[in-house]
Amino acid sequence: SLKEHGLVLERRNGYVRPTKQLPGGEECFIKHLGECGDQKCGNYRLGKFAAVRPDFLKFCVDFIKRANRKPRELVYCSLGSGQLLFD
Repeated sequence: SLKEHGLVLERRNGYVRPTKQLPGGEECFIKHLGECGDQKCGNYRLGKFAAVRPDFLKFCVDFIKRANRKPRELVYCSLGSGQLLFD
């Protein structure tokens, strides 16, 4: 999970964004990235559907790994969410 890696998310300015500071006090350099903060959305990460985005990301990564026939190649897939946090 993101929290296990030191990234904590919050709802700020209508979007879900990383906190401005990491738990250790350092500035979070991706604090301006975000994703939809609509609390009624089925993809809202901070609500009861918290696992939807991580589960979808895992599905995508697993699919790309299976489709990549040359495991030493670098594959980058961007899904293009508006505030780029998901990317």
